[in-house]
Amino acid sequence: MSWNGTVTCGHCGYRGHNKRSCNDYKQWLKSSGREDELSRISTRKCGWCKQTGHNVQTCQDKKNSKAKLAELEPLFKSHMAHILRLAGLGKGALISREGAWGDETKRGIVIGARVPHQRFSTPYSGSRVHNLSEPRLIVFWQGENATQEAWLPRGAFSISEPSLKGTLSEVEMSGISSWGYGSTQVLTPSKAPLSVGGTLEVGNGQTVAALEKWIKLLTENAVDVERGSV
Repeated sequence: MSWNGTVTCGHCGYRGHNKRSCNDYKQWLKSSGREDELSRISTRKCGWCKQTGHNVQTCQDKKNSKAKLAELEPLFKSHMAHILRLAGLGKGALISREGAWGDETKRGIVIGARVPHQRFSTPYSGSRVHNLSEPRLIVFWQGENATQEAWLPRGAFSISEPSLKGTLSEVEMSGISSWGYGSTQVLTPSKAPLSVGGTLEVGNGQTVAALEKWIKLLTENAVDVERGSV
């Protein structure tokens, strides 16, 4: 690899691939009768996508998935905001939370939410989209004049479950059912628009095709939301 981070082939001198994935090098091995070495190179699997013919450094799925994630991110955050709004946890919702020892009750106003390091590492399949990480509410606690993160209220999503079933997979619905912290409750629900922050990451093994299916799914969901069908 050169000083600027670009892979340079040790056989042909061109950038963008290495010696193991170089077609000229493979042709040279074949013409030289070195079939054993050619077979070994051809069957070696990439540590990212598990496909043969290249390695992690030259894997196009690894390289392009990170770029594709930038297209997915706003759709995913909008999707999470919709889930929270259906549960009455839009901006301005009033929630309460017991103290650590159950001796006091705090009240706060929801002002936003955050997705904690959502990692897309599970490829899309028909029955499994992804296990969603539980978001955190950003709450302004009354009496303390302080903004802190809070767990979601337990059971809040049973209210919105009928609407979510048409959007989420069975695995997602199962994961959402375990969201929440027992002492947090919704006092006054709100379905006002909510800003969702946080960081999305591409996990090992993710492919461009899988992210494109995510984008298609969430784009269709966004249309349904605008129509009011979910």
